[in-house]
Amino acid sequence: MHNKKTRIKIGYMESVMLYICGFLAVIFSIAPLVLAEEGYTQGWLGAPDWVLDRTDTSILPDFYIPRNISGTNVEIPTVSSSIAKGNQLIASESFLDAKKQFEEAINLDSNSYDAWLGLGYALEGSKRYQSAIDAYKTASSLCGGEDSAWAAYAGLGRVSLILGQYQAAEQAFQTAIEMIDDTGYSETEDRQALENGLAEARQKLGGGYGAVFSRSTA
Repeated sequence: MHNKKTRIKIGYMESVMLYICGFLAVIFSIAPLVLAEEGYTQGWLGAPDWVLDRTDTSILPDFYIPRNISGTNVEIPTVSSSIAKGNQLIASESFLDAKKQFEEAINLDSNSYDAWLGLGYALEGSKRYQSAIDAYKTASSLCGGEDSAWAAYAGLGRVSLILGQYQAAEQAFQTAIEMIDDTGYSETEDRQALENGLAEARQKLGGGYGAVFSRSTA
């Protein structure tokens, strides 16, 4: 009797073990299909690619989205990253490519002072002067308390001088000098360039006192 009960217990345990092994076999056979499912990041349980494609990238921060099924990282353009790239392109005098970067930043945030200022630089560098004036004017309207607010007026002065709009140039340079003094900006070369621009504008206007102004404020 005792041996019979022992055999029944062993048989029951064997049945349980076979059931567990069969269950695990099914799980492991499905797992590769889950991981290999197409159209999803990070496997079948991840985010569908079409969701990522429709994500409003303008509200996301400056980092990379999760890996997609191709195994590559996709960079999300942001206002700050587009402006940074644009400034690098300005430094290398790639003005047309810089213009695209600043326009991308403006598309993401139309009230970005730095984006409009950068667009002005790019347009000025590519000799699209009237468009540059429009960009600098927009930047000057958005400058607020920016320490570099004077730069928008400096750009207006430079381009107005090139276009022969001497009164506008005079006003822009004068405003830029006043703003640069208010911020305590200490780069003397930039201030001297503003003074020279103001002197040239006044000379073109026939004022006759531009050179005197430059010497007295140096």
